[in-house]
Amino acid sequence: MSRAIPFIVAALLAGAALPAAAQGQGAAPGEGRQCFSPTNVSAVQPVGDRQVNVRVGVRDVYRIDLADACNGLRSPQRVITVRPIASGVSVCSAADFVLATDVDGFREECAVQSITKLTPDQVAALPNRERP
Repeated sequence: MSRAIPFIVAALLAGAALPAAAQGQGAAPGEGRQCFSPTNVSAVQPVGDRQVNVRVGVRDVYRIDLADACNGLRSPQRVITVRPIASGVSVCSAADFVLATDVDGFREECAVQSITKLTPDQVAALPNRERP
């Protein structure tokens, strides 16, 4: 058991370094990574079957691009959820969460390709049908 402790500590330290190394992923040059808590999602609006716009709080809007078509987004009776992979984790990258649709008891998990925080100008330019 005492031999395993250095390996466990090394694994924990390596895992703690991953978020710092990935901090620039998906961010424009000069921008830090933008994160949000899934509990602060206040509205979700699908844009076709491969993109979802998510309002976080009052002002922030994120565009979620999906890797493949998510058929549940087409249904008017859908419920869309943003669920973190691990409990208590903020959403900072596509690897941090699962986007899922629930339609009449059928759950479909949709693979996320990327997530982008929109600027206030980009949010203002969204057509009404795409605003969360």
